[in-house]
Amino acid sequence: MNKKFAIATLALGLLISGCASKPSGTDAAPQSPSAEYVVPEPADLTGTWTQSNSMSDDSYQEAVIDNDITTINWVMNNGDTKSLYWVGSFEAPVNATEPYT
Repeated sequence: MNKKFAIATLALGLLISGCASKPSGTDAAPQSPSAEYVVPEPADLTGTWTQSNSMSDDSYQEAVIDNDITTINWVMNNGDTKSLYWVGSFEAPVNATEPYT
């Protein structure tokens, strides 16, 4: 009789624990991320850029980017003298998926 009681108790325990578990996948749909994908903007290179690897203490190149015009100057005498090296223009990309070339 002890065996029958033990088996009945075990079966009842499994039945109760099986009923208590929450079925998976039946409640609600999975939550989707709330963040929207934003297309990154291209880098804004407007400003004055100075050469950082010049071999001279008082001479270097400087680039000035304003809208779509780029001007590059040789700068000498610690900035007292500037000589035009190059002027050009370019069409900037409209989004960050287009590379600068």
